[in-house]
Amino acid sequence: MHEKNIYDILNGNKNDDQTLEKTLENWVDYLLRFLFYLMSKILLLFFLVAIIIVCFLVAKDYMNINVLVGDGFSERANIVLKGTDSSNLSRIFSQECIKTDIGIYDEKYQNYIVRSFIQDVDVDFKLIMPWNKVAVVRTSEVIENIDGEMPADLMDENTPESLVKPPKWDNGLYDVTLQRDESTWKITDIEKITSISMP
Repeated sequence: MHEKNIYDILNGNKNDDQTLEKTLENWVDYLLRFLFYLMSKILLLFFLVAIIIVCFLVAKDYMNINVLVGDGFSERANIVLKGTDSSNLSRIFSQECIKTDIGIYDEKYQNYIVRSFIQDVDVDFKLIMPWNKVAVVRTSEVIENIDGEMPADLMDENTPESLVKPPKWDNGLYDVTLQRDESTWKITDIEKITSISMP
């Protein structure tokens, strides 16, 4: 009777050890599954945040370029048509572009007084990644309703009627190249692709 009790006790201790081991295995398995689930969710969250940041930077760069190109063509047109100060060009254009852009030095309006005009600049959407240092955007420029005339002291009775009013603007489609300068952009080249005919 005494030997049976000892056997039962020893056998019972063995079963308890096996149960404890099984329980620990289950807990370890549960913990690993939980950690795997948690890590997958964290990685997914980081991935979504990265996508949001990239999308924000892409949109920011496109908006900045859109505004910069619009300002650049506006400055350019005002210099040619109205003879305004060109000191702001260096804020938008590189020095090399200012030297080589023949549009800035168009002199066919220098004998006219231009009061106003309507300009429409349209920049096509371009996907510009945050790590891109150079971007080329297709841009159309149309200027209409140029209100002005040749000064009276430059005219005489032989001046043709067609020369009294300013000539039409040479509207066109351009490839505008921009280069990132730290956190800002500058226009480095303007290449005319084709003229745009207006009725």
